[in-house]
Amino acid sequence: MKVNLLERNFIGLDEITFLSVKTFKGKILESFIDVKKMILWYESSKSNNILKLFPNLIELQIYNGNLVNLFLTENQKLKKLQLHNLPKLEIVKKPDGLEELIVERCKMLKLVE
Repeated sequence: MKVNLLERNFIGLDEITFLSVKTFKGKILESFIDVKKMILWYESSKSNNILKLFPNLIELQIYNGNLVNLFLTENQKLKKLQLHNLPKLEIVKKPDGLEELIVERCKMLKLVE
């Protein structure tokens, strides 16, 4: 089944969950400016590209995956970040205004800047 991921099809959507970014084959062509909260399950390096299209995220939760680097500098409104079971994660580049960070089972995490 194909899903048309155009913002006009999701007017007023303030929260989105991707169950498997690793296997996501589609493209997100527009920025989703209304989305404030995102949950990513079973993510991969594709997450960095997808996150750029959600400029007004306030809360982000990531569960399980093989991401090594996470770049959130374009998500300047982000206030809450939760990272769970990301055993390969080494570096997180966070936005300046981050207020809450929860890290669980990210044994390789060396740097949060």
